[in-house]
Amino acid sequence: MKNIVIPTSLSCFFLLFSHSTWSETNISQTKQRIIDQRNYWLDEIKNGVITTSPQKGSRTAELDRIISNNYQAITGKRRELAEADKSQSHTYVLNTYANILFGDKAKSINFSDIQAYQDLNKLHSTGTYAYDTNKKRVRSIDFILKELFLRGRPYQVLDKEGHYLDNYTSITGSSYPSGHTWNGYKQAAVLSILFPEKGSEMFARAIEYGESRVIVGAHFATDTIASRIGNYYLLSQMLADDDTTRTFVELAKEVRQNVASQCKNQHCLTTSTTITNDETGYYATKDPEPAPRITLMKYQHLPTLYCVYALPI
Repeated sequence: MKNIVIPTSLSCFFLLFSHSTWSETNISQTKQRIIDQRNYWLDEIKNGVITTSPQKGSRTAELDRIISNNYQAITGKRRELAEADKSQSHTYVLNTYANILFGDKAKSINFSDIQAYQDLNKLHSTGTYAYDTNKKRVRSIDFILKELFLRGRPYQVLDKEGHYLDNYTSITGSSYPSGHTWNGYKQAAVLSILFPEKGSEMFARAIEYGESRVIVGAHFATDTIASRIGNYYLLSQMLADDDTTRTFVELAKEVRQNVASQCKNQHCLTTSTTITNDETGYYATKDPEPAPRITLMKYQHLPTLYCVYALPI
């Protein structure tokens, strides 16, 4: 199993490139560099990162069933949020993150129309697509994986009592990985590059957005976890290329300068909060048997501090 090394703080990259003499963002070259690598990334995902969906009779499949039943029983405000999270519209998803970033100032700060933001968003999105040899066209990687695994959704493969149907593995669907969750993590990744001091909160929201899919019965827990793993892997590959990272940083600087101007150089970001729902990402359930697929490490040669261009956002 391939280990994926991801820095614990994306902000470390801003330290690495904060004194760069590189002055022109070469969007087309960066895009082509990503395109040249992305099918290799897809192969890596299929062969060493997300290799199979939970198998019949496995401990993981049973945990998926139990978690699905328990989470679908959730009521109250969390259920209301899960229902709202059914929306996959760009505006809805972006706004839920913007509210975390800027609080009551969110409506007065427009960063999505900034050209540098759009360029960064498109570049990152380019890395989440690949050429599908079956369909003979470029597609989002999560859809390629869905058609590889053909996993049935909870409402397809569980009976009214919440047990697997006898023939459930023969029922095909598009459950694994979760597309909603995939898009949630894509948005979180871009915003964590722009606002690394809020990165933990961005990914916490992505986790919550994915959890909502389990609550409404659209996905199993591991469907959302697979989306998280896939996005972490792709982000790590993009940031592993110094030239690509340099482009990301330069675009991020432009966005932050624009946002700082909108804020009139006042502190517009909300006060960061400590993430207290860590167990949400693994649904408060850990299986001690499998080896971890992702290794989180700090780069020893980079200080673990935030370096955010000294712009008072």
